[in-house]
Amino acid sequence: MKRILFISIFLSLLGYANAQITLQEDSYIVSLNKAILLPSIGNLVYPQLVEEYSFLEYIPTIACDTSLILCYEMNFTKSKDLVYAFAAVNNEKKERYIVIDTNNNHDFSDDTLYTIPLPETPLMPDKKKEKCIGIQVASTLHKGEIRNVGIDPFNVYGYKIMNAPQYDKRLEYILILRDYMTADGMIEEIPVTIHDGGSISIYNNTLDEETWFSISYPNYAGEQDSKSFSTGDTIQVQEHLFVLSKVESPNKLYLKKIGDQADYSQIGSPFPIAYARDVKDDNRVKINDLIKGKYVFIDFWGSWCGWCIGTFPKLRPFYEKVKDNDNILVLGVALDEDQNLEKLRSIIQEQNVSWDNYRVTPDENKSISSFINRLGIKAYPTYVILDNTGKVVYKKNSAHKTDEAINFFMDLMKRENILEDESHNKSKSK
Repeated sequence: MKRILFISIFLSLLGYANAQITLQEDSYIVSLNKAILLPSIGNLVYPQLVEEYSFLEYIPTIACDTSLILCYEMNFTKSKDLVYAFAAVNNEKKERYIVIDTNNNHDFSDDTLYTIPLPETPLMPDKKKEKCIGIQVASTLHKGEIRNVGIDPFNVYGYKIMNAPQYDKRLEYILILRDYMTADGMIEEIPVTIHDGGSISIYNNTLDEETWFSISYPNYAGEQDSKSFSTGDTIQVQEHLFVLSKVESPNKLYLKKIGDQADYSQIGSPFPIAYARDVKDDNRVKINDLIKGKYVFIDFWGSWCGWCIGTFPKLRPFYEKVKDNDNILVLGVALDEDQNLEKLRSIIQEQNVSWDNYRVTPDENKSISSFINRLGIKAYPTYVILDNTGKVVYKKNSAHKTDEAINFFMDLMKRENILEDESHNKSKSK
C-alpha cells in the first residue's frame, strides 16, 4: 500500500517543456508532457518492514547500532513493484545510512551508500526538504523503465514504518515519486496548467480513464485557484463549464465545453439562487427571499464539524447584538444527511442557537448548481457576508476566522449606519 501526497508547486518543475492545448470544434485537446519534480515533491511512498530477506545479497556490514531492511511498494496494482532498502544508525559517529537497491537486482553491492549526518538540533521542515536526494530506480514491472525518485532522509511528512511496532525513528526514510505529466496553455483566453494527479497509470508513463487531474488558473481576484477532476466530471474555469469527455493514451485528454455559468465564488459576486430546508420543520425555503434588502451573516457548518460547533459561544453574543435590527439577518446553513436532522436539532438546542438554521444534504450538494458549490465553499466553518444588494463582501473559512468575520460585519454595519458605535451609545446614556 502507498499513500499519496501531491503538492502542486509548478515553479518546482525540472525538465519542463511547454505542451499544446488546442481547440478542435467544441473541445480543447490537451497534450501533456513528462516532467520531473524536485526531490522533495511528489507522490510519497512510505516504508514497510521486511522480516525475511534471505533473497537479498551483500547487505551492508557497516558498523551501526541499529538497522532495518525496508521495502517500498511503488504502485496500487496487484502486481508488486517493490524496491528494497537498507537503513542504519551509528550513534558514535552521529550518522545515518541508507542504501537503495536502485537496479532491482536484490544485490546491495552495486548500489550507493548514502551517509546522512545526524543534526545537533532538530531541523525545520524547509531544511529537511533541502536534504532530500534525487536518484533513479529501475521498475520491476516495466522492464527498461527508469523512475525519478527522491529520498527523504528526515521524513518531512511524518510517515511511519509499516509492520514495525518498535524501532528507532531515525530509520524512517520516505521515497518520493517525482515523475508526472503536465500541460500549459490557454483555455478560453485563460492561462491554465493541467497535470495528472499521480494515479497508478502515470507510473507506466501513460494516461487512462482511471487517471485524475488537477487544473490551476487565475480567478477574478488574480489568485490561483485549482480543481481536481477525472473522466466524466464537470469543472468550472471562471465562468466556463467543461466536461472531461475522454482520456487517450498515452498523453491526451479532451475537455468539452458545455456552456457558461456565472462564477459566484469571488468577492463582489452576487449571491446565487439558493434553496435549503428549514431545520425546524424541514420545509424547503428559498434563501434569496429571506435575505432580500438585508445585510446578511451566514455560518456554513455541520453537525459532524466539531470546530464549527465550538464557534457558537462566540456567535451567540454577536447575534444578541444584532437580532433586533430589521436590516440584519443572521442564519446558519448546515451540510448534513437526512438522518442527522434530529442530531442537528439537538445541537441547536443544547448550544442555545437562536438564529434560524437551514440544511442541504451531501447528495444535493453534488450538483454543480448547488449554491454551496457555486459559492466555492470547500471547508467548514465558512463565513459569508452579504451587503443589502445581495453581493458577497466577505468569505473566509476556519474556526480561527470567527472573530475576524464578526468584526468585519460589525464594522460594515457601523460604516453603513445600520448600527451605532457602542461608544456613542454609552455617551448618549450618560
